Amino acid sequence: MWGSAIIGIDHSKGHLLEEAFDLFKLLSPHIRAHTVEQFALAETLRAHEIKPIAAKNLVDHWSSIGKKN
Repeated sequence: MWGSAIIGIDHSKGHLLEEAFDLFKLLSPHIRAHTVEQFALAETLRAHEIKPIAAKNLVDHWSSIGKKN
C-alpha cells in the first residue's frame, strides 16, 4: 500500500496533512481497521494528483532499527 510507505511532503504542501487528518477524523469512528491513517493520507494525495515515486534506493543504507549500516 503506497499510503504506508515513507512520505515526504514539501513545506508548501503541509496543508495536505491537515486535510488528510480531517478525512481521518471523519472515517475513524466508522471503520474498524488499523489502516485508516494511511488511507486518509493516500486519498488526500491522490485527490490532489500528488504522484508517488518509488524511492527505495534513497533509503537502502538505513537498517530496520533506524541506524546507518
